[in-house]
Amino acid sequence: MKSKVFSTLLKNKLTTDAGTYMGFNILEKLVPFIVLPIISRYLSKEDMGIYIVYQTFIALLLPFISLNTDSAILINFFKLNNRNFKIYFFNALLVFSISFILVVIIFLIWPNYLSNLLEFPQKWFAAVVLIVVFTYFVRLTLNLWQIEKKPIKYGIFSLTLTLLKGGLLLLFVVQLKKGWSGVIVSQLIAYSLMFLLSTIVLFYYRKIVSFSYNRLFIKDTLKVGVPLTLHQVGGWLGSQSNRLIINILIGSAATGSFGIGAIYGTIVSVIQNAFNRAFTPYLFENLQRLNTKIRRKLVKLTYLYNISLVVFALFVGTIGFFINDYLFGKDYNSSKIFIFWMVLGNAFNGLYKMHVNYIFFTKKTIYILIITLTLGVINVVLSYIFINLYGAVAGAIVFMLTQFFGYIAAWYFGNRLIPMPWFGNNTVYSNG
Repeated sequence: MKSKVFSTLLKNKLTTDAGTYMGFNILEKLVPFIVLPIISRYLSKEDMGIYIVYQTFIALLLPFISLNTDSAILINFFKLNNRNFKIYFFNALLVFSISFILVVIIFLIWPNYLSNLLEFPQKWFAAVVLIVVFTYFVRLTLNLWQIEKKPIKYGIFSLTLTLLKGGLLLLFVVQLKKGWSGVIVSQLIAYSLMFLLSTIVLFYYRKIVSFSYNRLFIKDTLKVGVPLTLHQVGGWLGSQSNRLIINILIGSAATGSFGIGAIYGTIVSVIQNAFNRAFTPYLFENLQRLNTKIRRKLVKLTYLYNISLVVFALFVGTIGFFINDYLFGKDYNSSKIFIFWMVLGNAFNGLYKMHVNYIFFTKKTIYILIITLTLGVINVVLSYIFINLYGAVAGAIVFMLTQFFGYIAAWYFGNRLIPMPWFGNNTVYSNG
């Protein structure tokens, strides 16, 4: 019986796709885990802090430029026929282009104010904006392969980008000794190369664009994308703003220590992102033909995943605590106090994604907006207060609590929109 179950799992499309994504994700994250311990010995804590702020800046800027038009495209892949999807794609790119122009204008008008606000050198703004644009097209290419259930193409493309970034990082930081600026230069080159490849795939090979203006498609793109953009801003407030607050209140050295501790959370993110990439199209297909049997199957799968992810996070936190000094050097011994809070926070974020997909499917993204903005504002306020009182570790604790309550809220709203038997009830649903 056990061998039959195991054989069935191996043949299951969700299992094999999740395994493929996970395999590539492990390889991708292995590269930074090889590279970061090396460059941490060439970057001071202050340099590492600026690097962390740069990453935070990218995470803040991406939703404002993209307006989540790529997410709107992803949702409509199953909902439109091939001809209309190509038209929708073009109109989504129009929205993206207008948003990009508006953001550039803002940077041209208030460069000094933004530089002081973000604690980031003004002369690097242009490079960061370009990286965000390149990232958008790379992500768009990857998203389409994800929704088409092509994990091999997805993995090869994504891994190529990771290897480029890692190799160029070693060149500019270790070999050429360019410090934190070498990080930005290396990423700019890597993303520009993958951007060129993405445009070839999207516009020449796939011929995915049909140049036809459609006001209704633009309206739909904004209807889906704007709330998701505000949702991402709320997510940034809930997960990334802690770094800027630490940088402002304590300094870049403390930000660098925090960033190293947060790296262990990315290990958990590897697992939850890999499963979510495979699970999202699987879930959407099942929600299209939902009945009582499918509901129960999805609930069991979710519970199994949730328990496994939390256990894995605790394991990573324990191992990370003991090996941190060997990986990154004794200069980052202070990073250990952040590890457990960060891995648990990332685990709760993975649980959140399992439930927020139900809201995402119904296009009721206003609920996602309510969750993330509310918790994001709470996170900023509490982080500012408690980091002032108790130091940088308070930022990690508040992050973990914010992610936990985000998971609870996503479960509550998701279940209101698409009721599921989370407590094992025997309700007979109207559609089966």
